[in-house]
Amino acid sequence: MNLFSIVAKKDFLSFVAENSLPKMGHAPIFHIHILSPNESFMIMPINTSDSEAAVSLASQMIKEGNTLLQTAKTVNIHFQLDAIIGGTTKREPISYHIVQKDGSLQSFYPEQGESLYYARYEDDESNAMMILKQNLMMKGMSNIHQAQSAQLSFLQAYIGEKVPAETMLVEKPA
Repeated sequence: MNLFSIVAKKDFLSFVAENSLPKMGHAPIFHIHILSPNESFMIMPINTSDSEAAVSLASQMIKEGNTLLQTAKTVNIHFQLDAIIGGTTKREPISYHIVQKDGSLQSFYPEQGESLYYARYEDDESNAMMILKQNLMMKGMSNIHQAQSAQLSFLQAYIGEKVPAETMLVEKPA
């Protein structure tokens, strides 16, 4: 995948990515790794020398009951890479954490009534974020259907044509 977006609310997190640009001659740049089914994931560049070790460490930490924030901090300390760790665990709310190879870490926890979002295309974050924001404002993001509809429209608007998409939904149990 080269283009993806995340929309997070207090009760769900929606991940949508294109999965056809490789078929159009674009080599995939990112890969999503499931850390815990229906709960947490990690997105990171494919061609990173430490990717297997980072995913293995993150998966083990989640299995051991660590929070996503603890996992993101540990990955950030041990590896110089870009990654996003998101979802939920039994001990914490919906969140996503952006780990950057320069050592910085940003954490996002949507509050009640708040919608947070993130988008990236290869190395372009600002333009992708602007187009996602426009689609979210037009389609809405108060529920899962609206958020995913806006994310799918974002893919089409960014790429310029309708493309197959990969989706993942994490819901916080009541």
